[in-house]
Amino acid sequence: MENVKKGPNLLLRLLKQLVPYKSRVFLLIGMMLLASFLAILPPLLLQIAVDQYITKTDLGGLFLLLLALIVLGAVIAIQGYFQYQISQYIGLNVVRNLRDQLFEHISRQPFEFFDKTTTGDMVARVTMDTDQLRQFHEGFINFVVNLGMLGEILVIVSFWDFRFGLIFLGIFPLLLLGLRFVTKKVMPNHRKARKTNSILAASIQETFNGIREIKLYGREEFMQQTYRKWNVEYFNAVIEMNKYDSIWGPYVRYISGIFTVFLLLIGGMLVIGTGITVGQLFAALTYFVLIGGPVRSVTLFSSNYNSTKAAMERVYDMMDKLPSIRDAPDAVPLEHSRGQLEFRNVSFGYHGKAEILKNIDLKVKPGEIIALVGPSGVGKTTLAHLVPRFYDVTLGAVLIDGIDVRHYQLASLRKHVGIVMQNVFLFDGTIAQNIAYGKPTATMEEIQKAASIAQLDEFVSTLPQKYETPIGERGIRLSGGQAQRLSIARVLVVDPKILILDEPTANVDAITDSKLMQSVETVMKGRTTILIAHRLWTIKNADKIVLLKDGGIEACGSHQELLQTSPFYHEFFASQFQQSDQEVCLR
Repeated sequence: MENVKKGPNLLLRLLKQLVPYKSRVFLLIGMMLLASFLAILPPLLLQIAVDQYITKTDLGGLFLLLLALIVLGAVIAIQGYFQYQISQYIGLNVVRNLRDQLFEHISRQPFEFFDKTTTGDMVARVTMDTDQLRQFHEGFINFVVNLGMLGEILVIVSFWDFRFGLIFLGIFPLLLLGLRFVTKKVMPNHRKARKTNSILAASIQETFNGIREIKLYGREEFMQQTYRKWNVEYFNAVIEMNKYDSIWGPYVRYISGIFTVFLLLIGGMLVIGTGITVGQLFAALTYFVLIGGPVRSVTLFSSNYNSTKAAMERVYDMMDKLPSIRDAPDAVPLEHSRGQLEFRNVSFGYHGKAEILKNIDLKVKPGEIIALVGPSGVGKTTLAHLVPRFYDVTLGAVLIDGIDVRHYQLASLRKHVGIVMQNVFLFDGTIAQNIAYGKPTATMEEIQKAASIAQLDEFVSTLPQKYETPIGERGIRLSGGQAQRLSIARVLVVDPKILILDEPTANVDAITDSKLMQSVETVMKGRTTILIAHRLWTIKNADKIVLLKDGGIEACGSHQELLQTSPFYHEFFASQFQQSDQEVCLR
């Protein structure tokens, strides 16, 4: 069951993002109010020009008024520049902060979270969904400015004649009715488009990450079909969304046109029969032409809001997932571990499903070497991963130095546990950066020493840039054996008290294997070591062999003891370990 916290409502959470920039927010509000005021001045100046200067043939006054319009245009431009700068500063910082928070939150999630969540979906939420907030920020500013304009225009035309105000107000019920219809149709497609877009991103990433296998097995057409399928889904969702959005613009213009006709008819009658001036009528008509943009902006803000709401729901849905593996309130740092390890009645199943491990009881003394053997899928790697709390036990406890690992602070716990996995992951950077990944403060002397023990230094010495040689994404410029040796060096730099080796020589050649075995033997001295065994040399060097079967411990003892006492081990040994390994390790 997912651990989810209940967050405050969406609007409140978005407003909290603005708190660090509150001084600039208030300045921006002032700039927006100024913008709305400046935007309504040109029709007023037009009214004055008609009533005071054109009808009275006052060319001098008309010239001064035109000069005022030029100055007003310059003021509007300057105001717009500063408003844009302030707006961008706030909007981009809010998006940056939200991305930082989301990325950090995802990074703190345990392995089980990444087991269930596609990489493409996470990338889409961190990038595209958060960027929607910037678009909302810009849309919100336009919304406030234009809403202010509409309010000011209403006051002005109502002051000239209340009937102008009534015509102006009469347009809004029809707009709100249409807006409600469009929103109801558009919102589900906004959500569908966001979700489909994340699946599309996942499909792209999976294709590019597995391009070698795709080409090897001739599956390009299949991956293209998969991509096209989701691309069509996204296309259909956006088309459906845009269908209703495209209705909205013409609808607004049509309603505005009808009310403009009413205004012209009534305004003409008022000019003839009352004190309404020609200039006021022209200005009112100009305002009705002018309100088309603000009305469209204000009403389209609903679409922007719906899109942002769908995006932010996805962002905060992720943010509300509490890491199931995290520091307990009373967690203490693991500072000087002796390396004593115990599995006490441990049971475990992934995501609450059927148990993989059942009632595991095992004690490992400090400095002892334990080999885990058994059929594929029996839970060897899973058992090892419980030590650094990549997963938490379902029942029982894993203890280091007599204390449940759940009572240690995660960061300090993992500093004392080193893992060399069979499938190595390297980062795009130099050899030195990858070796020192777990200890960024490592000196070049420490890096070189670790590389020497891992039998990597001889290879590095042949490179023109030595330890500053870039290895490419995922270590693409290294062979499998070189990558494996680099991963061993990376663990050695950290100098953990507990060492987990998932067959570290699986991807190296026979000559290097022989050298590397001697190096690893040296590394294991003084460390509590769990070896996940696939080759005989692992068994040969173990103090104790733990045979797993059907999720439990079938037998435990030395190699010779198990050969004599466990028929299953004898059968497993004969079927799994090759004669060539025996010749290398037993001679």
